[in-house]
Amino acid sequence: MEEDFEYVLQLEKLESTDPNRLIIAGMASSGDLDHDGERIDIDSLRGQFDKYMKNPVIRFMHGKDGRNPDAIGKVIPEYTDTKGKVWKTEFRNNGPFIIAEISNADDVKSIRTKIIEKNLRGLSIGGRAKRTKVYD
Repeated sequence: MEEDFEYVLQLEKLESTDPNRLIIAGMASSGDLDHDGERIDIDSLRGQFDKYMKNPVIRFMHGKDGRNPDAIGKVIPEYTDTKGKVWKTEFRNNGPFIIAEISNADDVKSIRTKIIEKNLRGLSIGGRAKRTKVYD
């Protein structure tokens, strides 16, 4: 049922004093059933978080989009916005919360624009399952 899953996890564009710096924040996964009918349990997410943070790249469409398969940004440990609020990348009770800086590279320009225009508004994680369970 539609109300049983969250399609994307909302991202928030954080205010920066540098107009060339695009910083976003949001939950990367919640452990809830997603649009594809899949879920990653919170313990598995917690177990992989530190491994991911060793190479915390952000990819558009999980790198499956042939137009931009490379990294479009990186997760940063923390960021202080224009109001002085400190945002931190951390694993919370309900999943991984990330702060990311989006690249200024030419091939990322359209993605930056779509984030600013709020046409791209969510985060999602990608990966390969080593084992699965089927839920009914």
